Amino acid sequence: MVRCSAVDMPDEWARYQWVFTTPDGGPRLAGTDVVHLRRSLIDQIIVFAGEIEPSAP
Repeated sequence: MVRCSAVDMPDEWARYQWVFTTPDGGPRLAGTDVVHLRRSLIDQIIVFAGEIEPSAP
């Protein structure tokens, strides 16, 4: 799993995109995590994820 975007942090919300790939090039999962910060601590995490096509050989 790797982060594939910069962290965007307007006010108390932060978001970034990520990709998870299996070593054999199988199904990949990509998504965006959105977190809410309160007093510099994460108090909510919202995950948007979905399968994308396998990477080309």
